[in-house]
Amino acid sequence: MQSRAFDVLRRTACVAAGLIGCFYVTWRALATLNHDALWFAIPLWLAEAYGLVASTLFYYAVWDTTPPHRPEDGVQRTIDVFIPSYNEPVWMVRRTLVGALAMRRPHTTWLLDDGRRPEMEALARELGCGYITRGDNAGAKAGNLNNAMRLTGGELIAVFDADHVPLPDFLDRVAPYFADERLAFVQTPQEYYNVDSFQHLGTRAGRGAWHEQSLFYRVIQPGKSRRNAAFFCGSCGVIRRAALDEVGGFATETITEDLHTSMRIHARGWKSLYHNEVLALGLAAQTATPYHLQRLRWGQGTMQALRREGVWRLRGLTLHQRVNYFASALHYFDGVQRLMFYIAPALAVSTGILPIHADPAPFAAAMVGYYGTSFVAFKLSGRGYAMFLATEVYHMVRFYTYIRALAGLVVRRRLRFNVSPKASLGRPGLRSFLPSAIVAVYVGAGVAGGIARYAMGHVGNAPAFFVNLAWCAWTAGLAMAAVRLSQRKVDFRSIPRSPAGLPVRWATAGAHGVGVLADVSELGAAVILPQLDDVPAETFVELQWPELSLRHAGRVRRAVPVAQGMLVGLEWDEGGAPPARVLAQFAVDLAARRYLLDFERPPDRLGQLRLRRGYKRRWERIPVAVPVRLGRSTAAPWAMTENISERGALLLAPRPFQPGSRVELRGADGTTAFVRVVRCQEVKLPPGPAWRVAVTGPRVLAALHRPLGALQPVGAAA
Repeated sequence: MQSRAFDVLRRTACVAAGLIGCFYVTWRALATLNHDALWFAIPLWLAEAYGLVASTLFYYAVWDTTPPHRPEDGVQRTIDVFIPSYNEPVWMVRRTLVGALAMRRPHTTWLLDDGRRPEMEALARELGCGYITRGDNAGAKAGNLNNAMRLTGGELIAVFDADHVPLPDFLDRVAPYFADERLAFVQTPQEYYNVDSFQHLGTRAGRGAWHEQSLFYRVIQPGKSRRNAAFFCGSCGVIRRAALDEVGGFATETITEDLHTSMRIHARGWKSLYHNEVLALGLAAQTATPYHLQRLRWGQGTMQALRREGVWRLRGLTLHQRVNYFASALHYFDGVQRLMFYIAPALAVSTGILPIHADPAPFAAAMVGYYGTSFVAFKLSGRGYAMFLATEVYHMVRFYTYIRALAGLVVRRRLRFNVSPKASLGRPGLRSFLPSAIVAVYVGAGVAGGIARYAMGHVGNAPAFFVNLAWCAWTAGLAMAAVRLSQRKVDFRSIPRSPAGLPVRWATAGAHGVGVLADVSELGAAVILPQLDDVPAETFVELQWPELSLRHAGRVRRAVPVAQGMLVGLEWDEGGAPPARVLAQFAVDLAARRYLLDFERPPDRLGQLRLRRGYKRRWERIPVAVPVRLGRSTAAPWAMTENISERGALLLAPRPFQPGSRVELRGADGTTAFVRVVRCQEVKLPPGPAWRVAVTGPRVLAALHRPLGALQPVGAAA
């Protein structure tokens, strides 16, 4: 379907959902409230009315997401890159500094250390970037940035949190927008390379990535940008110094300096833009504990800004900006709405008190019409990022945190800025899932009481009873899913590893061969070897890829049998470990390449009116990394399979092939497969040269999808 036709369909669905919603909510107020239980009926109606307002504001925000035009701009402006830090670990800051220093456009990188740590000063000196600290922590992150502004003079300021690594072309893609002298800042998406984090759900390689903020960063912010209402998000953005100077720097009065500063800049008549392209990758909250801490700070800070500035009374804002800021603030009230929806059905089932008084057939028709059209409008407006079930699970996860955040509206004392840790080693505590567990227990108790009433014949309205019973089942399912999510997402690794999927030669004291470098970090690596009779104490690995060098031994810390052989976890020997900067750059490059190749796409094709490619059998395409030699010669390069089927494979190869050419693939165990090249596409991403090559041929799965092969004694020909 053409984009223009899709826009017409999407906007028609939004208008229809809005009109039907207005009719439904009005009819509910005038004709369906149970006047004998207004204490119950009115709060439930208010929750539905809030939903209509919130969804209408969503349709308004995403009405037009056309990307902005980037002008040609040959002016080389001076750029300062600020990386504020407080208590983040050295490895995390090193990765961000390495990424910042690698950006191609001329700039100066500064580490802003509010922790006053000698190791951070040494890190800055090691990498060759600027280092700024101060004697106190007044103003938290905003104060840190303002202090750096006084000591630097770049015309533009790029800000990256200590866990967000910019890609090399970040400044090249963003800086040209500043040809418009009234443009204050450009914001880009915040995406995350740890796709197994607590924020991610249902993410699969090749099917796109979805995290809890996807809809905001990939759809809502672009829509806000069309109305000059996109706001700065504190990281992965570039801001003009002159605009900051005009408003007195970053706002220090609230704990969300980004939103507050954006409001002040917009009120002075400056413009903003949103560039919807992944140009930096960060670390999402790995477990539930840091997730809740982060969301609580965002919510409290938004309420503070709402109280101090007032969306509707702040002079200088346009109507579009007021509406968009109001929508952002209103978002944090949905915790109260959700609580009402979670309480209502079990209360009705257990007591028999009904908040709605209406004939079943007309009410069912009106409800299905409203919520059905709303679902369609949500899906189409989400442009592939509107995941209904996943969104409802996260509503359940955070509803209590959002209720707590509303205290920022009334609490006059200064709230503390808490740096959000991205990891909480081990399992989250009880507090992270207790509200969801309480909802599950409450609903269960309500259902038990309702069933007892039904058995005793005390149910007068059977259709309403069973509808509420179904609603209870939905609520209980969400609560249990939220509890399971909070407990399932654990973190036992101090440093996240970057998936590699590259061929390596390995050697132990008694054998050697070719295996797979599964992942790598500054502390170690995981390699897949053939099944070993005895687990070695040490393994030497050498990467087999042009222009990449990784030759080091590691102590074996664990060995786990897998389908391809044995997964061996290595810890680098202190004396022979690669330099930390080299490993940090390698980890950053591999993480970015994997994300951009496998996950940078909308996960929901239904929302784009595109059907997924179907498979006759599940096993036809197996995602598996197998090293294969591209030819018979021992000098032929090694490639890696990314997935294999009976009819072909997708390879990551170190050199290109002409479509139509024939290639002999040889596995590490000597098996062969003769294939024809169907497609070859260059991967223009570091590290090292790479092409994705699609091949087809008979019985490729049988030939290549097997264990890595027999061991070769040390001294045998490679």
